[in-house]
Amino acid sequence: MGSDVVVYDYDERELARATADEHSQVYFDWPDGEFFIQFDAGHEDPAEYDYVELK
Repeated sequence: MGSDVVVYDYDERELARATADEHSQVYFDWPDGEFFIQFDAGHEDPAEYDYVELK
C-alpha cells in the first residue's frame, strides 16, 4: 500500500492518520480549525500542504 498521510493542527498535534490505498488516495473528515497535511513519499523531505491550499 501507500504512504502514511497525517493531519496536524498548528500546534503539531496529530488530528488524524491514514495510509494511502492502492490508488494513492486517502480520505479524512475536514477538521475544525486550521491544519496541515503531511506525507512522506519516500524521497527528500516530507510534503506538507496547508488547509488553505486544499480549498
